[in-house]
Amino acid sequence: MANTSVAQPTTPKTTREQRGLQLWRERGDEVKHVRGSVWAVPSCSGEGVYLSDVDAEVCTCPDTPPEDEVCKHVAAATIARAKTGACVGCGGWFDHRTLIELNEDNHDNLTYFHGDQLCQECAIGHGII
Repeated sequence: MANTSVAQPTTPKTTREQRGLQLWRERGDEVKHVRGSVWAVPSCSGEGVYLSDVDAEVCTCPDTPPEDEVCKHVAAATIARAKTGACVGCGGWFDHRTLIELNEDNHDNLTYFHGDQLCQECAIGHGII
């Protein structure tokens, strides 16, 4: 009998990561891509927005975590980046489930390439759906 492995969900390692996951669950629809690896993440209190760079693991919030941890805003932004993707048409960020991946059968190979992803509005505008 062959050994198979199934990916197991990981649990957050720190309280900050747990709070970041909770922040994502409660207000993930408010986490917005700004540019590059920078995301705008709402404060838990709803009193403001912090800029979090997921690559550099830095944030504009006043919480400075220990060196081996990230703040909850960076954790929430990391989840947002993992769950979304950019539309090659408009550059907006959308939930992966709503993006249409282009393949050999659904585009002309002139404007976009195989594997590119479009939001529904761009896909309709280009006659893909």
